[in-house]
Amino acid sequence: MFAIARLCRRLLASPSTRAAVGKGTDLRERLEPALARLEPYRDRALLFAEERPTALLFLVAFATYFFAFLVNALGSAFLEWRHDPLVLHYRDTLDFTSAIIGDGFLIPVANVLVVAQLFEWRRVPRQREIVAAIVFGAALTLAVHAYQSFNALVNWTMPTPGSWNLLGYTHALFMWTELSLLAFFWSQAALVARLDPRAALHPRLLFVGLCLVIFLRLLLADYGYIS
Repeated sequence: MFAIARLCRRLLASPSTRAAVGKGTDLRERLEPALARLEPYRDRALLFAEERPTALLFLVAFATYFFAFLVNALGSAFLEWRHDPLVLHYRDTLDFTSAIIGDGFLIPVANVLVVAQLFEWRRVPRQREIVAAIVFGAALTLAVHAYQSFNALVNWTMPTPGSWNLLGYTHALFMWTELSLLAFFWSQAALVARLDPRAALHPRLLFVGLCLVIFLRLLLADYGYIS
């Protein structure tokens, strides 16, 4: 997950990438060389997972909890303590059940199950599979933020429609990373099932799906779409 985020940040900051996107160059062609340079890190991660699987899963859980919830929760608490207008006039992390339960518990649990299952399958993905997941995650992230803007779903990360602050951009980066990981996981599940349907029938997939459904239900309730 960190590798995906670091890769995306480098590519977005690269002048050559910006120029290529402006000319309509295929994103996949731009990503593949960078992904090839990440192969040594992948090998180290695999070795670490083999030697210390429990430590890896703990690291995944803590990293997700930290970036998905803890940073924003501490920021919310600090601004509320200072009576900052941003949290006095707009809903912050601690006002969303989907953030407290979803980002603070469901998403970390889901990521631990995802990583554990990926290592159990031991499938070496092709570069285009990783690229496709990153592109899908980016497209879905853009779609969600466009919907938020068009429907004026303001909060402390987007005080006015179409205008995100630093908190909004950091949250968008995490969403991109998270959605890319989930897209990669479900695509791997589909590929495993095509080759060996019984190998894809694992309780972890059910629990990951359950975590995501509950999170979506909480999110819709937070914005008043369901009661």
